Amino acid sequence: SGKAAADAVRAATESFKPRLDEVAKAFATPEALTLLLPAFQRFQQLEATIDPGAKLARTTAVADDLVKRFPDNSALVLMRARMLGTRLAYPEAIAAMEQVKGLPAAPISQEGVRRYVMKTEATFWQATYSLRLIDQAKEQAEKDKLIGEALKYRQELAGQVPDGAPQLKMIDGMVAYAKKDWATAHRLLTEFSKAINDSDADALWSIANAALALQRPGEARDYVIKVRELIPGAPGPLILQAQIEAQLGNREQAEQMVQTVLQVDPENAQAKEVLNRIRMVKGEASEGSDPIVAILLKAQKVATGEGFEAPNVPEAVEMLVKAVRENTYDPRLVNGAIRGYARLNQKAAAIALLDEAIKARPDDKDLPRLKAAMESDDPVKFAIEQINAQTDVDEFDKGLSRYNVYRSAGKPAEAKAELVAADKLKPDNAEVVEQLFNLNLERSEFADADAVVKRAEAKNFDGFNGRFWKARLQAAQGRHRESVSGLESMIQAGGTFPVEVYRFLGRELYELRRVPDAVRAFDEALRIRPNDVGTLVDVISVLAESGRGEEALLRARNASVVARDNDRFFSLWLNLEAQAGNRDFAIDAREKVAEREPANRSNRIALAIMYLDKRDFEKARPLIDALRKEADELRMALIEARFHTEQRQLDAAKKTIDDYLATLDPKTTNFEPYVMAGQFVAERGDVAAGVALMERGRPFQDPKVMEVDRSIADLLTAREMRDRAAEYYRKVVDAGADGARQEVRLRLAELYSMLGRHDDAKAMIDGVTYDAGGPDLLLLKGDLARRRGDAKGAREAFDQAVAKFPSSTLVYVRRGQFAQGEDRNDDAKADYDAALRINATDAFALQSRASLYQQMGNLDGALADLRQAVRGNQSMDNLRQALMSTLIDLNRAGEAEEVGEEATKARPNDSNVRLGIGQVFMSRSEWVRAQRFLSQAWALDKRTDIAYAFLSSLLNSKDVKPAALQDAEGVLREMGPKVDESAELLVSRAKLFAARGRKQEAERDLAASLGKVNFDDTSKAIGWMGEARRIIPNVLDLAKILEVQTIQGRARMWADFYRGSVLMEDPAQVDTALSLLRGVIEADKEPAAVQLSYRLLGSGLFGTKRYDEAVKAWGDGVKRYPNDWEMNNNLAYALAKHLKKYEEAKVHALAATKGNPNSGDAWDSLGFIHLKLGELKEADVALDRAAGVVRSPSTTIAVLLHSAELRLLQNQMDKAKELSAAVETMLTQNPELKTVFQGELDDVKSKLK
Repeated sequence: SGKAAADAVRAATESFKPRLDEVAKAFATPEALTLLLPAFQRFQQLEATIDPGAKLARTTAVADDLVKRFPDNSALVLMRARMLGTRLAYPEAIAAMEQVKGLPAAPISQEGVRRYVMKTEATFWQATYSLRLIDQAKEQAEKDKLIGEALKYRQELAGQVPDGAPQLKMIDGMVAYAKKDWATAHRLLTEFSKAINDSDADALWSIANAALALQRPGEARDYVIKVRELIPGAPGPLILQAQIEAQLGNREQAEQMVQTVLQVDPENAQAKEVLNRIRMVKGEASEGSDPIVAILLKAQKVATGEGFEAPNVPEAVEMLVKAVRENTYDPRLVNGAIRGYARLNQKAAAIALLDEAIKARPDDKDLPRLKAAMESDDPVKFAIEQINAQTDVDEFDKGLSRYNVYRSAGKPAEAKAELVAADKLKPDNAEVVEQLFNLNLERSEFADADAVVKRAEAKNFDGFNGRFWKARLQAAQGRHRESVSGLESMIQAGGTFPVEVYRFLGRELYELRRVPDAVRAFDEALRIRPNDVGTLVDVISVLAESGRGEEALLRARNASVVARDNDRFFSLWLNLEAQAGNRDFAIDAREKVAEREPANRSNRIALAIMYLDKRDFEKARPLIDALRKEADELRMALIEARFHTEQRQLDAAKKTIDDYLATLDPKTTNFEPYVMAGQFVAERGDVAAGVALMERGRPFQDPKVMEVDRSIADLLTAREMRDRAAEYYRKVVDAGADGARQEVRLRLAELYSMLGRHDDAKAMIDGVTYDAGGPDLLLLKGDLARRRGDAKGAREAFDQAVAKFPSSTLVYVRRGQFAQGEDRNDDAKADYDAALRINATDAFALQSRASLYQQMGNLDGALADLRQAVRGNQSMDNLRQALMSTLIDLNRAGEAEEVGEEATKARPNDSNVRLGIGQVFMSRSEWVRAQRFLSQAWALDKRTDIAYAFLSSLLNSKDVKPAALQDAEGVLREMGPKVDESAELLVSRAKLFAARGRKQEAERDLAASLGKVNFDDTSKAIGWMGEARRIIPNVLDLAKILEVQTIQGRARMWADFYRGSVLMEDPAQVDTALSLLRGVIEADKEPAAVQLSYRLLGSGLFGTKRYDEAVKAWGDGVKRYPNDWEMNNNLAYALAKHLKKYEEAKVHALAATKGNPNSGDAWDSLGFIHLKLGELKEADVALDRAAGVVRSPSTTIAVLLHSAELRLLQNQMDKAKELSAAVETMLTQNPELKTVFQGELDDVKSKLK
């Protein structure tokens, strides 16, 4: 055991003590001088280790004897003086150093040089020992005298060593340490220690203690460890490290360290005291500890919970109240109980307890004041009166107290007035100036804040000559790049920086989306102070928001030891557990808090959201109702709307929002509820309804800002509806509401450039007068020049952006894309590589380099980059699914599965990510792999859409295995009665019956499912037809089922549409199909079915080469549905390709690109029409857009052919040859398309000859 080992060590050391005496006698021999220095130093170390209680008595006696015998031996005299210092005999050591300085100068020789250097060293140690005596001084006058003596020696030393010598820094640092100027002491002593390679244990010890005083416990621990390395076995450093480890939450490690000391020295009082404190914090009994402190610590542990236990504030309060009554109403316990009651919002109980305490302690003056404050109708007024009534406090301190009251009460104007008054009383008080600066930033009073920054620059109020505060002001003004640049420059210049600087830098770096750099800054803050809750919350939030949920959760769990009593951290941790960890714990914890603290509304709101995430609607409903009844607000209305949308109750969701908006008072409301409600609806797929809701907020927007127009434009931009977005942005610019930083003008310029409206884009750019301090304007100029064909201007702009902003990944990527477009692949790769050296997980840079690799034929390199982009950005679901689809198409489904596994590992509780992955595999008929991920989604979430997807993966393959049939039956069994109420589940059961050969039952369920289809969701209505074809492959058989008279209501019209669409596939039935579609159109009962019928009617006529009739059908369709991009595109193509009506065709092609800016077909049609009209510049823009959004081989070939034709007309023969060669390659890879495109290719090739 540890005790037995310690006993053995003690016995061994006892046996060595007599031998120490024998060695001491050996130094008395005449030969001692030959052994002198090495032997004496070794003897000193042995005595310190074997007999620490002797305090070097033997060594001292030997040294005294040797100096008497060899008084002229300078090394020996200095060694004795140092040894006295080691014994803490500082007055004797100072005198001994004087003896060193008094040695006569030796002739020029090695000994002469040695004596000169030793005198300098002796002066240094005299100053050092004088400062160490300060710890023993009791009176301030005595301390000041010792500092004066140290400075006298320092002045003497300054005449012997160069300016800035390490010895001078050491003395200055220790003087600052003695004066408790911790920051200066820390800086100077650190510089000294670095100069001597951290070889002085005393300096390291002082740095560690200064770091602790500056709240840098992590750094203090690093220095204590260095001390321990220099003097192993010394108890003091081990005890101090134990105290630090306990502070950082490492209590087991701390206790182990203290026990190590006590095993060697069982009576070590300091170790015992530290051990008692550690055990008290752990809730264990400890000898000699303060019982009141022990109770408070135990109550805190219960209140915050431990491990996966939920907080229990009521139990903690009950424990404290019981202890109050058992411990004569100790004020510390009373105050703890009152704070608990305040958290529980139990004011009456708190006052009742105060009455008891006042009765038990009639002489206590604080308790009545506390009660009066709690009973006051205006606590703020009461607190101010109490402050003003104080007669022993000056007006400056009263002002600061009033400021704190107003600040806590949320009265910033009154708080600022107090600070301004205090600043006049003491203009150079750093605390007042800093608080004034903070308040100016919070109130966005930037002119006042700038004035404070100038004061800080002049008088160094922020400790960095105003540079830190300047960076904070720039950030508040939205000038994040300038802020980061200033901070990084400040840090690179060197120095000691507090946690606050690194934390703020991390936040600013994240604003610029430099995630790895932000995490590094936060980690540097945590190296200094590992238990800084603000930084812990920041770094965990950044990791979670950046798709690194697994790492965020791990950090949160580790940090819970020191941060769980912080409400913001605890809520963040529970949310992470719900998303990526122990969801049951998270919900259970919130349920317990809701039960114990019903007044904690934020917890109950978070719980309602967790119920919705889990799709536990039964529990969510009453909680949402209760929260809305207590205090209705927009947030709760949107949560209820989500409750409905999650269950596909779209009308109920919209009604919830409309009902809430109807309650708003037009006299007091603003635009925000309408904008937020509109964004909610748009995010769930109904952009038109969302915009309509936002428009209702227009009367409440500020005409100088136009928040509604901005928000609508932002929404439309995000949906890539750029033409409409530009209209709203233009309103803002034309109204002069562009803002001080002209951000709307810049967005509009970018949109115009993307839309090919180059003159409009240039006009917007020319109107920019504000320099945002970032690369945006230069990049915009470069992009516009590129689009206008001005390669020189583009290159100059991109080069300027890189030169001016070398730390931005964006500038390198954009310049690389420009180089890639000019076929300067080496330059492009160099830029992409540079961007990735700045941020190795930048998705934009990785995707861009992947496109370059693909262009260069390096498919493996492209895929590797795309995998890295997904791996580092796990929230990018679309990118992941596109990568997986590509891998599967390349017969690398195993790698696609690995990509999916990485996603599920990063998001272990996310059923949606598994659903998306499973759907990718299903889209490529990878049924077994799809089953794997969809079974995981089903295990997490029993939603109908997940059940349907899982069933599809089990039943859609051509060869359904018996095990898959059994699994499908299990899913349907578990869904129970829901099957008969869901079109998707009825279809799934029909597939199961069909697979088992039970045709009649399959047809019954299929027919029944049609009556359950949600025809308001067009995608589901169309999807039903695909499923029906899978169950009943024969066209005529399916048409017969759709003809049965039992199909009525809305389903009747859709059944006729479905019949028309399937009969269209049989050449003998085309006329019947066309007649059915015309019938749906003429009945005009189902708008979506009518729209689809117009589309299909035109396609049927076009397919039979009845082009005039097809144009009429599509023409009638677009009159009825002018925003139908597909019909507009088909109509444009037919008019141009077969009727040669190019001007009329252009109108519809433009409408198609406006309706779907992401359609390669639409842009290709427009480019082709521009070609035929001789509008080559416009054709170039359209075909460039088409190339950027193509989705299929067919469209890609069409775009390449039309681009080749354009290059022919521009006399760019080499480029045309290159494009036609690419078409030949694609036709070889896709031979089924040769009949469609071979003629056009031959025509291009003939022109090339």
